[in-house]
Amino acid sequence: MMSWEDNDIYTCQSCKNDGLVLPWGPKNSPILLVGDSPGDTELKTGKPFTGRNGTVLRSELRYLNVDINQIRKVLLWQYEKNKNEKCLSLSEQAVLKEAKGKEMIILLGSDTVRHFTGFNVMSVTGLQVKSAHFSAPVIMACVSPGISFHSGVGEFRLSIQKIAKQMKEVMF
Repeated sequence: MMSWEDNDIYTCQSCKNDGLVLPWGPKNSPILLVGDSPGDTELKTGKPFTGRNGTVLRSELRYLNVDINQIRKVLLWQYEKNKNEKCLSLSEQAVLKEAKGKEMIILLGSDTVRHFTGFNVMSVTGLQVKSAHFSAPVIMACVSPGISFHSGVGEFRLSIQKIAKQMKEVMF
């Protein structure tokens, strides 16, 4: 079985899943955005944040004068979310590899925040958090952009505004 340490592309021998969503964006970006799991569009394109959630995220960041194309992006689940621990373990390895040397990590979505911090996302959204998994000086938590489809964009917008302020300090 290949891992992210061996190659930038791997096949999970446990789940034999067809879809693979690789990290995307400039490798040298000081910021890493970690999302939950891919949707149908991400599975088709092989790139994170290309679906509806990505559209909301790009729009909100553009409004705040942050170019998402300058940010490295990865998902906690590189394959369609499943119950296979080996698949999750490989995906987590990818996230940890991508996180090395980053100055800021943004954990986006309830599964990602819970997995890496143990917190409920609603209790820490828009706030700086601690995680034993990462060495980045700034780690922030945020609700998923998908929340805007159910309860309006307000909660996500408030959180991403706080995060964007930190992002600009890291980028410039």
